[in-house]
Amino acid sequence: MMKICSRMKLAHLVSFFILFFAGCAAKHVMLDRAVVRNDTGGIITDVKVVHEPTGKTGGVNMILPHMSFELGFAEQPMDAKRAIITWTDRENILRRSEVALPGRRDTKQGQSHILVYTIQPAGIAHVHQDNSDM
Repeated sequence: MMKICSRMKLAHLVSFFILFFAGCAAKHVMLDRAVVRNDTGGIITDVKVVHEPTGKTGGVNMILPHMSFELGFAEQPMDAKRAIITWTDRENILRRSEVALPGRRDTKQGQSHILVYTIQPAGIAHVHQDNSDM
């Protein structure tokens, strides 16, 4: 009788962990694009976005005023917690902004998302997440 109870406890424990980790995986945000918008009113150059702690990096030489740079890539999970955005503004000032990346959110199975970084005047940057079919 003792062996049966131990096996049942072990089975329940294993089932709990399987369901727990399956639930976590289902809520993982999947990305397939990133956009950087220039809302500064001037040309920005040497634009770079670095995700931390993963170290994934993307960049572009220049974005014209009120224009965007869009980068598509193979769908992948968003493992980063924050991003560091650097750019040089029209006054030739090197700017740096650190933003927290959006967390997990309710998503439909198989739905990808896009990260949209918006660079504003005075060295301010924001990020938000949208559905990829926007």
